[in-house]
Amino acid sequence: MNLEKQKIKLDIKNWTNSYLKERKFYLANRDKKNLGNNFPIQPTGLFKQLRKALPKDTAITLDAGTLCLQATDALEYYNPPSLFTPLDFGLVGFSFACGLGVKIAKPKKNCCKSNG
Repeated sequence: MNLEKQKIKLDIKNWTNSYLKERKFYLANRDKKNLGNNFPIQPTGLFKQLRKALPKDTAITLDAGTLCLQATDALEYYNPPSLFTPLDFGLVGFSFACGLGVKIAKPKKNCCKSNG
């Protein structure tokens, strides 16, 4: 197969519109699951409560674990950079050190850290 003859079609506009539509649907429905009595608390309920409680100017630092990946979609960020996470690199202890760095760089910024 000759690669030069291959035509790659980039349909960025349709992909972007599809993503925005799905994202809007996700945001509108993320809290509609039946959470029961919330004991023990599940990530969905935890993130819902954090969205209510955290000030909009909060820097959020997360430690290792799957909550890092869930938080990227489940929390809201208003003043970037606001989310600091090692994602899937498994850096236990990251959130504390990162929180210190955020406070040094922006002393007046709220900072919330999680120990995964």
